[in-house]
Amino acid sequence: MTFLYWLPAICVALHVFEEFAWPGCFLAWYRLYRPEFAASLSVRFVVVVNALLLLFALWLGVSGPTSSRGVSAWLGLMAALACNGVFHVRGMIRSHRYSPGIVTGMLLYIPLCVWGYWYFLTNGIRPWLAIVSFAIGAGYQFWSASNHQRRSNRAQSSQASDASRSLRGPNAASARFVRERKGEDSGGTRLCPRQTEGLNPIDRNRPMP
Repeated sequence: MTFLYWLPAICVALHVFEEFAWPGCFLAWYRLYRPEFAASLSVRFVVVVNALLLLFALWLGVSGPTSSRGVSAWLGLMAALACNGVFHVRGMIRSHRYSPGIVTGMLLYIPLCVWGYWYFLTNGIRPWLAIVSFAIGAGYQFWSASNHQRRSNRAQSSQASDASRSLRGPNAASARFVRERKGEDSGGTRLCPRQTEGLNPIDRNRPMP
């Protein structure tokens, strides 16, 4: 079952494609869904996190079948990915908008996790190892939310300090007007056209929270 260890990498690649390439607009959706985390969601941060995730999944595909920790790594990674799929489902329900990544999350992440745990458990893996691996993988979602909150608080404090200084400058009003005209949010990225569908003209041009 060497191919089994490559499946997470394939799923991650497809999921990232859905989130950021087509249909894309994950960052814009996430900022609408969790505006309190908007200051934490920089493009650089998201690129680094997803690059590390893909590299780990590729390592698992290459080394998993021969590594003594291959099974536990597979179970932990798939638990994290399945919880990410649940996050997309919950996010779409609460935001009443398409969540970029929900298709691959529902059709790939969750079913592969369930099947993989069944496969390894029926082929001799100890139940305690599956439980520990799932707990570690699922715990990533809680760590991620906590990290976003910490980063957002720090960024907002920095922005408040910068805004206080900029208000004393002669070009503060004109700079704000230019940012609003560009449709930029607090992270400096453009609004995603797909996320503005159905909004009135005033809201469509308003920066995201």
